Amino acid sequence: MIQFTVPKQKQRTAISPTGEPTTSPSPWLTAAALLWATFVFIVHLRFYSEKIPVGFSLYCNQLPAEFTIGPNFASFWFGHLLRMGGCFLLFLGAWSLGDALLLWFFPDYDYTGLGPLRVVFSLGLGLGVLAYLAFGLFALGIAHRGVYFGLYGMLCLFGICRLIPALRSSVGPPSDKTPDSPPNTTEKIVGGFLLVALAFSFLGTTQPEIFYDALVYHLAVPQTYLFAGRLVNMPYNHYSYLPLLTSMLYSWGLAIDGMYFAKLINFGVGFCTLIAIYRWGRVLKDRTLGLVACAIFLGTPLVIYLFWVTNSDLATAFFLLQTLMAAWSWLQDPEKNRKMLYLAGLFAGLGLASKYTAVFGVSILSFFIAWTFWKKRETLRVRAFLFYLTLIILPLAPWWARNYVYTGNPFFPYLADTLGPKGTDLNLMRGWQDETKDASPGFRPVLHVKKMWDDATTGVANIAFNYIGPLFVSFFLLTLCALKVPWVRLGTMFFSASILCGLSATYITRLLIAYYIPLALLIAFAIVSMLSRPVQKRCALILLVSMLGFNVYLLSHMLLLTSIKGLRVATGQVTPADYLKEPRNYYPNPSYGAYEFVRHLGLRSDDQILVAGESRMFYSPNTTVGSAPHDIPVIFEWAIGSKDPEELYRKLKSRNISIVIFNPAEARKIPAGYANIHLSNMIAFMLGHYFQRVYADPWAEVYRAKT
Repeated sequence: MIQFTVPKQKQRTAISPTGEPTTSPSPWLTAAALLWATFVFIVHLRFYSEKIPVGFSLYCNQLPAEFTIGPNFASFWFGHLLRMGGCFLLFLGAWSLGDALLLWFFPDYDYTGLGPLRVVFSLGLGLGVLAYLAFGLFALGIAHRGVYFGLYGMLCLFGICRLIPALRSSVGPPSDKTPDSPPNTTEKIVGGFLLVALAFSFLGTTQPEIFYDALVYHLAVPQTYLFAGRLVNMPYNHYSYLPLLTSMLYSWGLAIDGMYFAKLINFGVGFCTLIAIYRWGRVLKDRTLGLVACAIFLGTPLVIYLFWVTNSDLATAFFLLQTLMAAWSWLQDPEKNRKMLYLAGLFAGLGLASKYTAVFGVSILSFFIAWTFWKKRETLRVRAFLFYLTLIILPLAPWWARNYVYTGNPFFPYLADTLGPKGTDLNLMRGWQDETKDASPGFRPVLHVKKMWDDATTGVANIAFNYIGPLFVSFFLLTLCALKVPWVRLGTMFFSASILCGLSATYITRLLIAYYIPLALLIAFAIVSMLSRPVQKRCALILLVSMLGFNVYLLSHMLLLTSIKGLRVATGQVTPADYLKEPRNYYPNPSYGAYEFVRHLGLRSDDQILVAGESRMFYSPNTTVGSAPHDIPVIFEWAIGSKDPEELYRKLKSRNISIVIFNPAEARKIPAGYANIHLSNMIAFMLGHYFQRVYADPWAEVYRAKT
């Protein structure tokens, strides 16, 4: 049976069998760490009060108006509750599939042999299977909604059939273990915060999607695939060539019910991440550690924001966390737990298929595993390591094969300057890479430390990119008090190396959020175990809860009281359509009114829509041709190759484009060199002569081809 207990250490290490130091660190050292945490929090509060002067009384006066119940409240929540039930059944089916695979992978263990981490591994495997099942449907050209519904029905039935016997049998800890004790004061306080933070995070599933990346590719690409029922080459959207495992998961929601179901899937993935953190915390120490670590991670403003929008960052964090859990389980007994290493490789591949930024952690972990094998110096172990690497590549292979078929470059949009494809505007690709780096100076550790300090104290300026909050920087010094614990040393080295490599590639903190989970566990362990004096422990708990509460307070102001108005749909004050027609923070110049108008024109299924200027194409009702940021603008490229407006029109007609949506405000983002006067005049003449303007609002115009 796989062993999950931390092995006993020799006495000279001064480590107890539970993995904790037998002697506490110096009270002066812990006091200094707490003073540092207090200092960072005060600096953050001072910046907030100076730069964003919003009084608490004004907050309290404005907030009740956001909870006013409107006429659409009942109808919205009736549909949303049904979607919640449907999403639960989808995750139940994923757990059932993953659990069946896990038992097949470990045939020589009994039902409880995988310990408390089993449900986490089952969910991870199941979600991976669902993603690649969707990819297979698209690759075979049979990804129609009827097929999705049929598979969904079988998945629900399979999940229910496996759930009933699981509830009847003992799937928890062995019966010889003592039952859990009642929750202590720390657990009650932290558990209360978790409930509040989860409820606030869940409200994000009621807000219509306005996240730019989701509207450009996280949701837009699978929506395009669903319109066609197959994989579609999207040469003007380079994001479509990235591995899109999470988009394949969202395709289930889009096929079953639409955007809201996809948002519930994103919330479910985030909730699974919290389950994984809690379960691993219990394995490492106890229930308190798991709860505190969950509160630290969920209380991070950037994480709550990710619960509100459909993204790939939470899935990356989930799979990378499972990679670490499986690798840690293997380390407990490398001989008996060899298959856990292979499981770690598979989860690492799923993490990379979610977002390439997982490469930093996967590479560092792989170097550590290689070093562990090198100490053994046996051929059999070399073969095991090579098999581990093969399993990492396996989930990436379908995406690379797709890219090779479409572009000849399996790694596109990377290596475009050496592997192509031909016709790629390398200047635009370099612009995208520079934007992704977000002014990262490369390997400059001193500047990276300053970057983390800025995120902790002044990062509130941008909640979508860098608002990590003060907590991690505040309590990092406290984790140094626990370095005598082996797993704490490993975790600290992993976090430090991963974040150093990550910041050398990008300064967008959101892309690196997965690496803050190990730090959350380290901080939780330091707070729970390293503070021997009750006064210090109470001070640390008060400071922690204050930071968490302030993070949620500040984020609630930004998401509820600014133009985002995140509760207006949930309370029934406005409909989702009315909400999307107005510009909001991170959602300027909306084209939704134009999309909604086109939806009622009664277009045929083979009619296509050309979007000019706009990149957010998810809400378009038919197959849409358009360009993403840092891609060649479609209509301007066609105009470059046309000698007159008539030839340009013939190009549109040959592609069954009957609708052109033009967003003048967003068109200002068209790259220099394309939007010149000659091309603009040709396009304007073509629209005026061969199309008729049938809709206009302050942001977008709709042109329909004349019959």
